[in-house]
Amino acid sequence: MPALESSGRKQKAVLWAANGLDGYGQYKVDSPVEIVVRWEESKSEVQSGNSDTIAVDAEATVDQVMAVGSLLYLGDEVTYNAAIAAGTSVYRYRVVAFDSIPDAKGRHFDRRALLAKESTSLPTVNS
Repeated sequence: MPALESSGRKQKAVLWAANGLDGYGQYKVDSPVEIVVRWEESKSEVQSGNSDTIAVDAEATVDQVMAVGSLLYLGDEVTYNAAIAAGTSVYRYRVVAFDSIPDAKGRHFDRRALLAKESTSLPTVNS
């Protein structure tokens, strides 16, 4: 039986990992990297830490821990860069919640990022 981290992950996504906040309270992100995910479109809501309701537009099963505030784009980096160069509108999704649930023996983890559509421009990228 394959590990939970790799089960069903067959789609490419581009990840900008969040790595802190700038002076204005906006997320800063690392340079983009391509990862493999299982992406599921969904409509739901989650409660944030301060009891606000956040709309969730998608869920991604991943193989790594992701910080809240990270960005994901469904597709490979080449497609993303081509769309940006052509001036095409692209959808990025912000990680609004993240769960990491171990299997019964605690060796493998089911990691899921809950995503909300992001309508703003790409935040500051740290090289």
